[in-house]
Amino acid sequence: MAHEFNITLRQWGVVNFTYEEMTLLRSDGTRADPEPYILPNILPTAIIAQTIRSILKAPVITISGYRPADYNRGVGGAPHSEHVSFRALDLSFPDLERLWEVTTKVVEAFRSDPGWNVGLIYYDWGVHIDTDAAGWKGRNRTIDNRTK
Repeated sequence: MAHEFNITLRQWGVVNFTYEEMTLLRSDGTRADPEPYILPNILPTAIIAQTIRSILKAPVITISGYRPADYNRGVGGAPHSEHVSFRALDLSFPDLERLWEVTTKVVEAFRSDPGWNVGLIYYDWGVHIDTDAAGWKGRNRTIDNRTK
């Protein structure tokens, strides 16, 4: 499944992110694979992440992507987290100020197209982006959860 999906990512122009880094590797070494029917959900979010990565011209660290519901509950994730639906990525970059600035610009550009519904949350460790077409519809927003 991973190989085929990586080909799909490349076809969509996502060249710096892989299925493996967007899915959870459990502590026992097994991978938590999303159900095949939700795989396409990550494509819009991955396109935004790729755009951010391309502007930064440096590696972006994927902290979290797909999370099975039980794992999401265990880490205190939101009950209706887009990670469970494979629509969210948490990203970090050594220069956080630059990551926040670039991500803001990229998300604003995608939001200017009515077909894109994007959520952006800032944290001290990086950013959360998701593209839940139904949940963000008409209410694209940015939340700042940084403590500084």
